[in-house]
Amino acid sequence: MIPNNIRKNKMALLFAVIITVVGLSILNLYRQFDFAGFVIGFGSSLSAVFAIRLFRNLNHPEQIEQEQIENADERNQMIIGKAGYANFRVVTILIAMQLVIYYFLRMQIPLMITFVVLVLNELSFVILRNRYEKKM
Repeated sequence: MIPNNIRKNKMALLFAVIITVVGLSILNLYRQFDFAGFVIGFGSSLSAVFAIRLFRNLNHPEQIEQEQIENADERNQMIIGKAGYANFRVVTILIAMQLVIYYFLRMQIPLMITFVVLVLNELSFVILRNRYEKKM
């Protein structure tokens, strides 16, 4: 049976290769070099990262098992949770600062998009917090 993290890496690698192929198709069909270059670079870099991770997982399964055991530790879970909450708050403050900057620069469309992102950020936090509270 294939371990779960290897299966995830294979799927991610496949997704990254598909992104690269889409970029090559855009380049071939429409000759839009800027956008196609971005997509090809993004897909290629993701492909490289996931190929390296997959290679590491296949060659060192005992190291991966040890990392999973360490990450499942209750203390580490608490640290990760507190760090995630602090990160959420920092991102919320940064998005709010971005809203103020867009307002003073009178950039209406970026202001609306940033406002929607801020609302979705807060909404996802509330939904996920309630979901995890029910599990515990």
